[in-house]
Amino acid sequence: MIYDSIINIRGIGPKTQKILNSIGISTIEDMLYFFPRDYKDKSSIKKLTDLEYGKKQAFIAKVLNGIREHTYYKGGRTYRIIKAAVTDGTATAYCVWFNQAYIKRVLVPGRWYRFYGKVVLNRGSLEINSPEFEIMSKKGAAEGLIEPVYPAVGTLTSPRIANIIKEILNKYRCDISDFMPPDLLRRHNLPDLAFALKNIHLPSDHRSREAAFRRLVFDELFILQLGLSLVKGSCGRPGSGIPFKLDKDFLTGILGRLPFELTDAQKQVMREIWADMKSDTPMNRLIQGDVGSGKTVVAVLCMLIAVNNGYQSALMAPTEILARQHYETVTQMTAGMGINTDLLTGSLTSTQREQLLEQLIKGQIDILVGTHAIIQEGVEFKRLGLIITDEQHRFGVRQRAIFAGKGQNPDVLVMSATPIPRTLAFILHGDLDISTIRQLPPGRKEVKTYVIDMNDYQRLVGFMKHEIKKGRQVYVVCPLIEASSQLDVLSVNDVYDMLTEDPFFDGITAVLHGRLSNSEKQNIMDRFTDNKLKVLISTTVIEVGVNVPNATLMVVFNAERFGLAQLHQLRGRIGRGSHASSCVLVSGVSAGEAISRLKILERYSDGFKISEMDLKLRGPGDFLGTRQHGLPDLKIADLIRDMEYIPVIRREVEKFLKDPAKNYGNKLRLMIRQVKKMFGQDFQYISIN
Repeated sequence: MIYDSIINIRGIGPKTQKILNSIGISTIEDMLYFFPRDYKDKSSIKKLTDLEYGKKQAFIAKVLNGIREHTYYKGGRTYRIIKAAVTDGTATAYCVWFNQAYIKRVLVPGRWYRFYGKVVLNRGSLEINSPEFEIMSKKGAAEGLIEPVYPAVGTLTSPRIANIIKEILNKYRCDISDFMPPDLLRRHNLPDLAFALKNIHLPSDHRSREAAFRRLVFDELFILQLGLSLVKGSCGRPGSGIPFKLDKDFLTGILGRLPFELTDAQKQVMREIWADMKSDTPMNRLIQGDVGSGKTVVAVLCMLIAVNNGYQSALMAPTEILARQHYETVTQMTAGMGINTDLLTGSLTSTQREQLLEQLIKGQIDILVGTHAIIQEGVEFKRLGLIITDEQHRFGVRQRAIFAGKGQNPDVLVMSATPIPRTLAFILHGDLDISTIRQLPPGRKEVKTYVIDMNDYQRLVGFMKHEIKKGRQVYVVCPLIEASSQLDVLSVNDVYDMLTEDPFFDGITAVLHGRLSNSEKQNIMDRFTDNKLKVLISTTVIEVGVNVPNATLMVVFNAERFGLAQLHQLRGRIGRGSHASSCVLVSGVSAGEAISRLKILERYSDGFKISEMDLKLRGPGDFLGTRQHGLPDLKIADLIRDMEYIPVIRREVEKFLKDPAKNYGNKLRLMIRQVKKMFGQDFQYISIN
C-alpha cells in the first residue's frame, strides 16, 4: 500500500529513512509527492549547427579519433582534462571533462553517442563542458527522454532520489487510488492520478508532463479551497450563532457621535456586517481596505453593537504598539458611554493581569483590546459575542480558532490593510466572506512620493530639517537593525550614527526596533506621539497601525529591499493630518529594474493596484508567504501563475459541499484524507459532518 512506511522500499534503510523523515517524507505516498524541481530535456535532439550557446541541450554525434588528455599543475595539485572531438556531419564540436580520467577508457572512437550538456563558445570552437552521454545502437536511434532533477536532501543526490521514485512507480503504481470523481476529471480534461504521478516524475513526453502538471496543480488548489471552506463551515452552521438585535436609535446615536460621516464604502461594508450579525449563523468576514480607509472605525461600531446586546467584544492586534493604539481609539470613541474598555498585553505585571482576568470573567469589561496574550490559557470571558483580529496575515487558522473558542460561536471579523485581487482572496481567505473598502475618507491628503539614490543624501537631510523646523516629524525606515557583513545595506544603527553626527539631530532622534523591550518601545512611541522626538528611525515595526498625524515625512533607506505593497503600507503612516506629506524612497542602486519598480509608487497611490503589480513582479513566495497567511505550504501550485484555476475550483468546491456523499460517493473518504494531510495540525479545527 502507498500509505505504508518508506522503509518498505528496497534500498531504503534506517539512515535514508531518517533523512527523508526530516523533510516530512514518512510514507510511500509522501515520496510520490516529492516533485522534481527541474528536468533535463534530452528528448529534443539538435544538430550541432543548431545548438544555442549558454543552454543545456542534447545532440547525437560520433566520437572522432584522437581523444586527448592534457595534464597541468596548479597550487600543488594535478588537473587532468579529457577532450574529445565529435561530429554529426553538420559540424565538429569538442566535449571536455575535468578530472574524469575514466572517460578516456569508456568513450570509443567511431561510436555514436547521445550527449547532453551546456554549450559554450571557446576560442571560436563549439565546446560542451562535462556532458552526460550514453551509447546509441546506430545514428538517430534515440527515444525521447526527459529526466527529472530533484533537490538534494542531505546525502541523497538527485539520481538516488530518482531511482527510489522509479522503484515506487514500478511496484505501487497500480495501488494509487484517485480521490477525484471521473466526471470532474472529464469536465476539466484532466488525467487520472496514477498517470499524473507517473508523468510528473518520469514523463513520456512534454504533453504528458504538462497534463500531469495541470492535474496536480488542480488537486492542490482544490484541496486547499475545500479545507478552507470546511473551516468556514465548521465555524458557521445556521442556528449556532448569536442573532444580534440592531437598535436603530442606538445606531443613529453612535453614528451621530462621530466627528465625520462614514464614506459610502464604509456604509456598504457596515450593511454587509449588520446582515451577518442579525443572522443566527456565526459571522466569518474579512474587511480588506487600503491604508487609512477607515476599517478600525467600522470595527469599533460593530463592537458597540455587540456591547449594546449584552455581549463582550475583543480585538487582537499583532503588536503591542498597534494594540495600544487601538485601545486609545476605542476609549476615545466610547468616552462618556459608560463602556468599560481594557488592554491586555504581555507587559502587564502578574497582579495587573490577575485583576484584569477577574474583571473579564465577571463581565465587568465590555471591550478587551490586546495582543496574542488574549488567546493564552486562563483568559476567559463571561459572554464573548464578537472577536476581531487586525492584520489577517499575522494570524492563521489555528490562532483564529483558539480565539473563537473563547466564546460560544462568537461572530468573527478580520481586518487587513494588504489589498489583494479578489480572485486570489478567494483562496487566501477561503474561510471568510469578503468585504472591501476602496474609498478613502474625504480630506485624506495624497502623499507625494520621490525615488532618489544616495547621491541625493545631503538634499534629503536638508528636506528633513525643513520639515522639522516647521514643527513636523519624520519617520526613517531601514531593512536591518545592525550592519551586516554579507549585505550592503544601511541599518537602523548606521542611519542613527549618520544623522546624529549633525548636532541638529542630536537629542531629537531615537531608534525603534523589535529587540527593544515592550516598555522601551512604548516609551519611545509615547515621546514621538507627544512630539518630544522629531525623528524616529525604525525597522518595519511601524508598518501597520501607528498613527501620528504630525508626522509628514517618511524616508525609507534601501527601498529596493522591500516589496511595493510593504512600501505602500509604510507610506500609509503619513498623510494622516492636515499637512502636506512626502515619502522619499532611497535606493541603494542608481539604475535598472529596482529603480523602475520603485517608480511605480511615484505614479500610483491605489493600494489595490500596487498590490496587483507587486504580485506580478515578485510572485507569491515573496509577496504572500502562505505561512504568513496561515495557509499550508504548496508543493506544486503557484497562487499567481495558477490564478486562472481559482474560479473554476471554487465552483467545484461549492458543488462538493452541497452534497458530498452524492457528488463524490466512495471518493469522499479519500478526499477528506487529502484535506487532513494538507492541513496537518490545523485539521483539528475542521469539523466534518
